[in-house]
Amino acid sequence: MDTQTFRDPRVLQLFRSCFVPVRVEVLEPRAGPLVQRYRILTFPTILVLDARQHTREYLRIPGFFGPTELLHMLRYVSDGWHRRMAFSDYLDRLGSGNLPAGPSPASCPRPAISSNRGGGSP
Repeated sequence: MDTQTFRDPRVLQLFRSCFVPVRVEVLEPRAGPLVQRYRILTFPTILVLDARQHTREYLRIPGFFGPTELLHMLRYVSDGWHRRMAFSDYLDRLGSGNLPAGPSPASCPRPAISSNRGGGSP
């Protein structure tokens, strides 16, 4: 994903405008508690968590995905569809062109996080 998906300008723009990416090298011993806490079973795994309530998971993306597929998944959260329908319904409607009018793409504000957390680009 580093060489293809995370270098796509559309993916980078969406990450920068709507998310606070944090990369964890899961093979490092100090990553063990995070791997257990968030039940990471496959690599890579992208978790979309609430910025203020880290136990609230909006979306789990296991495995490799290309830029277009990842954009669909991230926009499910960034455009607020996760509040209106299940992810499977979103994909069905997206595939059939029957997605109701909603917020404009990447309309989410980047959350303000007051505590100092390690972070970086995806």
